[in-house]
Amino acid sequence: MTEKRKKNKGKKTFAKKDEFIKSEAEDLKTSASESAETSENDDEIQKTDNDQQNQNEKHIRLMAEFENFRRRTAREKVDLIQYSLNDFLKSLIPIIDDLQRTLDSIDKDNSVYDGIQMVKDKFENVLGKNGVKTFDSIGETFDPELHDAMLIQESEEFESQKVIQEFEKGYYYHDKILRHARVVVAK
Repeated sequence: MTEKRKKNKGKKTFAKKDEFIKSEAEDLKTSASESAETSENDDEIQKTDNDQQNQNEKHIRLMAEFENFRRRTAREKVDLIQYSLNDFLKSLIPIIDDLQRTLDSIDKDNSVYDGIQMVKDKFENVLGKNGVKTFDSIGETFDPELHDAMLIQESEEFESQKVIQEFEKGYYYHDKILRHARVVVAK
């Protein structure tokens, strides 16, 4: 081959290689831009998924809060109805205490005693029908939830921390303490 031909052939080969390289470079650019777009789309999809998951969690929490609110208001309504007489009944208890003190101070063979005992019994029946009950404390272990300790005394008959005397009876109203028993506790 002639030398001119060799040069032309070499130029053509270089031209083809240049075209091939340019074509590959353009393909890489296109591929890179598509990859960047795909990456952006993936990021947007991930962000949307995260937002949707956050919204679902918020919805679930809101539903749970509403259910708790509904239960709490229903319970408060029941308590309001059940304990609506609390203050009124608490104000009647001192009357029963006074009737008992009167009974303790007069002779049992007296007709007045019988009359006062009947009134006291009627009061206790009315209270009982409305959910008020007394509880006994003498001989029981002192419990600050149930008792108010008025005195602490030495006792040979009772163990330490036992109630040895009751100044005033304690009362329950349904399942709550209406009045603590006022007691003397053994030392």
